[in-house]
Amino acid sequence: MAKFCPECGHPIINETMPFCPKCGTKLPITSPESQTPTNQPPTVQQPPQPSNYIPPASTVPAETSVQNPQQQTQDRTTRSITKKSTPTVKTKIRDDYVALFLSFLIPGWGQLYNGKTREGLIFFGIFLISCIFLKIYPISFIFLLIWLYGMYDAAETADKINRGQIEFTGKSRLFWIPVVLIIIIILAAFIFGMAGSSSNYQWVQYSNYGISFNHPSSIPINTSAAGYSVANLNKGTLQFDNPDHQGIAVGWIPKGTALSQTVLQKFFTTANTALIKDAPDLNSTSIQVMTHSGDTIFYVNEECHDITLDGKMAYDVIGIWEDPPSQRDYIIATVSYKSQDDAQSLFNGVLNSIEFY
Repeated sequence: MAKFCPECGHPIINETMPFCPKCGTKLPITSPESQTPTNQPPTVQQPPQPSNYIPPASTVPAETSVQNPQQQTQDRTTRSITKKSTPTVKTKIRDDYVALFLSFLIPGWGQLYNGKTREGLIFFGIFLISCIFLKIYPISFIFLLIWLYGMYDAAETADKINRGQIEFTGKSRLFWIPVVLIIIIILAAFIFGMAGSSSNYQWVQYSNYGISFNHPSSIPINTSAAGYSVANLNKGTLQFDNPDHQGIAVGWIPKGTALSQTVLQKFFTTANTALIKDAPDLNSTSIQVMTHSGDTIFYVNEECHDITLDGKMAYDVIGIWEDPPSQRDYIIATVSYKSQDDAQSLFNGVLNSIEFY
């Protein structure tokens, strides 16, 4: 058993030494009876401490248990997995780019793709209503805003579905309705485009008052028109109309002032003033020029919703030119409820067949 000097605490290696080798203090002699039996574990004797000695703080907490290396590894792995799984997991359920593109094609289609039937029908309904009044500036501006917002909403909703913030119950059952409508619109445009071509008209000739020209047989002359009753070699208007408001007007006056830009602008402004009473959304192009049989023809294309026809879309072509041989100024106006191409076809048909005598 190791011994220590009771005065200075110096370890005494040789237990038989009577004095401390460091301070010279007399050491007590250990008797055989006081020695520790061999069958009991030896007791470590702590050296005596000075009176002002402060024991060091324990580096191991009393309640801390020492874990084995395997347990520590498992704990670190668990903490790592828990930390990584904290952020929201994004799953690819809906493609936000596809949703945006579908809404670009047809407002509301992207919402149907996301399974939001109600929102899709709202956007699509506003789209159809806006198409009717697209030529009215405030309506067209609102339509543009709704169209852009519809694309944003479709992409944002798809992203929220992928993040789990919105429940996805499946694609809307009405998803294919816009596809069917697109096919119908394309077929209708093709059919009506064919119907509006000049080849479908049966042209007949009209001759009177020193002028002859062809017009479709389906558009009869309107003998009740005010201009018809006063038609003569110097002045007159021949009016042709059918129940669908597809019409032709051919007028003439004695050639007076040369058709300068100022005179032409005044003429078309006067004509539009008369038309705008029944067509508040009248849209007219600038004055255009074409040459026919050596004559310079000035004309404009117009379109509007005609109130007298329950808001039906009407397309007009109005042209004016001088004819030196006959000493007249001529005016041709054609209107079609089908398309601008149909109105232009009527205009060209009359212009190409007109003769003076």
